[in-house]
Amino acid sequence: MEKAIVYFDLTDESKKLVEYVMHLKRLIPLQIHLVYNPVIYDYAFYPVSPAGLYDQSTFIPPITADKQELEERIHEFIDNSSCWGKSELKENLKIETGELFNVIQDYKDEVNATFVIIPEIDERILLEKFFNNEQFKIIEKVDVPVMVVPRDFKFQPFKSIVYATDFHKRDKKAIQFLSRLAIPINAPIHVVHIAESESSETTKNMDKLHKEVQELLQHDAKSINFECFVGDHVTAAVHQFAQEREAGIIALLQQKEGFLARVLGRSTTDKMTKKTNFPILVFNKD
Repeated sequence: MEKAIVYFDLTDESKKLVEYVMHLKRLIPLQIHLVYNPVIYDYAFYPVSPAGLYDQSTFIPPITADKQELEERIHEFIDNSSCWGKSELKENLKIETGELFNVIQDYKDEVNATFVIIPEIDERILLEKFFNNEQFKIIEKVDVPVMVVPRDFKFQPFKSIVYATDFHKRDKKAIQFLSRLAIPINAPIHVVHIAESESSETTKNMDKLHKEVQELLQHDAKSINFECFVGDHVTAAVHQFAQEREAGIIALLQQKEGFLARVLGRSTTDKMTKKTNFPILVFNKD
């Protein structure tokens, strides 16, 4: 069973995130651990100056309520959601102040979580500079896969998982992780490389990856397909490929340059997740 850390606040968007995760749990065996970060949450209500920073003259201190009061508010938030498994969510809840990245990293180590789920940051509400830095720090630095779920995303049954590769040594481990998610629901994994044109080098690299995955997963590799897809625009091509295969998750490696930078760069993240509304599972390449 996989263990997932889910970061949330008390917004309607986070309620939909929790509902999505609990629907996902009905398909894939998951143990869910919620983490609530009151300091991060309160930054959403600081008056913002034109420069994009909070106005110190009207600074509002972080939440000062005791833990019991916070727990009551969060329990009410959970009760008002339409998800099932509410008792489990209340039991596996951590309230922690401090830098969000450190809170998530420490909680991950505490419960031995295998991945993290966070919402797509809504820059219309939160301070763009502060929160985007936090979001991408989590994606880039936390040492387990991170799933970013688009705002207002509603769970829908899916038939496959797409893994977009740029041929990296970490591909095999990422695909191995995905197979653990896919096997319980008999979902095939489509490994795809997006290229502007077909080439013998691309075919060679894909054949090599196919062979390595077969050696690693053996019998479990039978439901993993390997394909090259021609497209000029990587983001659009990945989405088109995923839509055609009725995928529920797009997965890829985090890279500061190259393929993922084009797909999940800070300027294109919102476009990618809003365009076709896919949760994105990001693996750290290190």
